[in-house]
Amino acid sequence: MEKIVSDLTVVGGGIAGIAAAVTAARHGLQVALVQDREVLGGNVSSECQVSYGSGAVNASFYARESGISDEIKQRLFHANPRFRIKEDYYLIDDILLQIVRDEPNISLFLGCSVYDAETEERDGEIHILSVYGFCARTQQSYVFSGPLFVDASGDGILGYKSGAEYREGREAKSEYGEELAPEVSDNGKMGSCILFNVAKADHPVPFRKPSFAYNYEKDGILSYADRPHTGRELPGQFDGMTGLWWLSYGGLRDTVRDAYEIDWELKKLVYGYWDYVKNSGKYPGTENYYLRWVAPYAAKRESRRFLGDYVLSQQDICHGIRHEDDVSTGGWSIDCHDPGGIYGDRGVSLFGNVPAIYNIPYRCLYSVNVDNLFFAGRIVSATHLALGSIRVVQTLAAMAQAVGSAAVLCRKYDCSPRDIALSHCRELQTMLQRDGQYIIGLPEDCGLAAEAVITASSTRKLENTDIRREIPLRQQYCLCIPVKNGVLESVELYIHNPTQDSLVFPYEIWDNPIVNTYTPQTLRKTIQTEIPAGYAGWVHLTVDLQDITGNKAYLILPAIEQLCIASALHHITGAPTFLYRSGHLSRCTENISFRHVLPDSDLYTAENVINGYSRPVGVPNVWAAESGCHESLTLHFREIQTVREIQIVFNSQLWKVDLNVGEIMDQMIPSFDISFCCGDTCVYRISEQDHYLPIYRADFSPMECDHIEITFHSTNGSPFIEVFAVKVF
Repeated sequence: MEKIVSDLTVVGGGIAGIAAAVTAARHGLQVALVQDREVLGGNVSSECQVSYGSGAVNASFYARESGISDEIKQRLFHANPRFRIKEDYYLIDDILLQIVRDEPNISLFLGCSVYDAETEERDGEIHILSVYGFCARTQQSYVFSGPLFVDASGDGILGYKSGAEYREGREAKSEYGEELAPEVSDNGKMGSCILFNVAKADHPVPFRKPSFAYNYEKDGILSYADRPHTGRELPGQFDGMTGLWWLSYGGLRDTVRDAYEIDWELKKLVYGYWDYVKNSGKYPGTENYYLRWVAPYAAKRESRRFLGDYVLSQQDICHGIRHEDDVSTGGWSIDCHDPGGIYGDRGVSLFGNVPAIYNIPYRCLYSVNVDNLFFAGRIVSATHLALGSIRVVQTLAAMAQAVGSAAVLCRKYDCSPRDIALSHCRELQTMLQRDGQYIIGLPEDCGLAAEAVITASSTRKLENTDIRREIPLRQQYCLCIPVKNGVLESVELYIHNPTQDSLVFPYEIWDNPIVNTYTPQTLRKTIQTEIPAGYAGWVHLTVDLQDITGNKAYLILPAIEQLCIASALHHITGAPTFLYRSGHLSRCTENISFRHVLPDSDLYTAENVINGYSRPVGVPNVWAAESGCHESLTLHFREIQTVREIQIVFNSQLWKVDLNVGEIMDQMIPSFDISFCCGDTCVYRISEQDHYLPIYRADFSPMECDHIEITFHSTNGSPFIEVFAVKVF
């Protein structure tokens, strides 16, 4: 048996395990990453093909998780532009493998299953001494030992074997005061799904049902699968189909021990469904469609959830409760699938509105009774309802970055995970922010840059005067306008009235005190103006409000289909356009043209790069230049400084929950130079030609300089150079 000694042993090589391992390794820890499968990625791997989803789908808008969570996502899309539509998916496993292999401090053990743990009691708590694993392919046995362990295994094999406290199923309403919880606790869990992929050939492709598959009509499955009133409805469109998210099963079984039986039932359902599509005669025109791929096993949503010093609940998520130890964000709605799955008699999923993105505390990420065990992934300390929100991949990866960072501090101070929460939490938060993590309400440290005088080659105004096309006002639109000091006097929109009649144009102004959401809450004014017959041009809209809350005003436009407004080609950071339906905003592809926002509030000045915020939070918090090429920022220090690191945070379009096929992030800046100068002498210069990640970071030998000049040569298509932050250490 080979003995492997590491600073940190991470059990599980899904995205959460990768995030924790890479984070710790980059900070100098020796890490053993143990993965029971032959590929990395877990549910995101080619074996399951679950989307690399973000929790930022609600109206928080500029809210995609950042840090290593977003870095991994950007690397996947950069290497495979067709990742989102599940094309060329075989690339993903090796991209993730490269990310891990690029870290010299990680020792990777693929195909190695952890099956037991050795523990002892220390001061009334369990302490893990070692973990045992076996690789059937190489016929090697391993014992992994060291001071710290992370269970990122999905089902919690290490936590289970070491005696960590956990629970399964749904809590009663009385336990955590969760409004959506059942009156009595039970063992119901979210079921699993087997994803599949449909393609279309240029010739007919027959399908012969496997003998094990259900006959949807004869076996009575159709009565379960086609119940629109419950959300279960067989689709009639197949282009780009990658599965049926509601075709789930297993939530009323033991999702760990019954895993193979759950897989088998799902295979019978999936292949039976495709037989019904191809051979029932109910879907004419499907002759050329074929089942290109079916996952070999189910993607699991829920099994054990291990207890930490804090249990995240619906209250935290829906009320945005802040904690002193907050380390990451989430934002997905509460989305708890019916434990009955396809056979359930309730709605396909229990949904709970999450009004804004929320913070997640560190105390959810380590064991309450095992003193050297962290948790990462869907097994962290949360209720069933809270898991329904935090279970998306990017949210889990952001939490895992906090785990990797906390492990570094545990080694630094020779202490336990709990000690970090008690004594070193602020240092953990600072460390995470320096590595790109976003924590709501916590300003970032810009280092030496915070005391510099910042000048820029130019600064743009808050306006979007480009007119790409006119769009009829067949539905209500909302233009969100960032404001400074709560004051908005007026704005101009381009409006066309092609009719022969003068038309009344009523508009509303709303606000909301919550800065990290984009949802109108309070109606402040209803105003109307008149658009003359045949008029096409800019229209002055009076607002005259002095006390707008939340740093933004919501201008709601009426649905008057005889009128048209102008839509611009480019999105203006901090001023998004939404569709407005029944009091709710939804994302759209339009960007309403506007100009002459008064008072002129200088929202895009160079000083924004050192204000401590690397994304819009009410106001844009970004420096935006007048053009998209050959613009510059200069940091002037009041005295000569010794510097050893610089970071630049670019606009990675955080409003995009997912990237589109082959899409280039047009506001990214691939080419730039950084000059470190003393007087008229350039001491050191960095030239970058092909940068594509959200954060640029350069470490170098300490040098002295009195100013730093950064010249940005071009964007990927945006007409404006934009930078969120510059940090110097």
